[in-house]
Amino acid sequence: MSLPALLQEEGLSESLYRFIAKASSAFPGASDLLHIGLIGSLPYLAGNTAARFLGRWIPFLGRYSTCIGFGSAALAEFVWQGFLEPASPYDHSSDTFSDYTGMVETGIGAGLACLLTRKQKEQ
Repeated sequence: MSLPALLQEEGLSESLYRFIAKASSAFPGASDLLHIGLIGSLPYLAGNTAARFLGRWIPFLGRYSTCIGFGSAALAEFVWQGFLEPASPYDHSSDTFSDYTGMVETGIGAGLACLLTRKQKEQ
């Protein structure tokens, strides 16, 4: 089943988008924090951690775990901008400024996660 078809199913899409709408309007700036955390930081951490773990057996992944983390965040932003947000009943398709700010927020979230998980260089 395709992602757009899955999102159009009754029940799943309504509850998902209702939850996102409530969470993003909980307080001023909540939408930005959700974007930074859920679309920027979490995918970066997941990709980086998985690459480091698999880097034990596949050294290439371990060497490029930071790039893989940023790639995971970029992929999450692509899925959000390309599939999830356009299928939302709350999306304003003419508002491209919010799309660009979302991309910047994803970069901020991934960058913060990168700074927090950086390994200290041995001296």
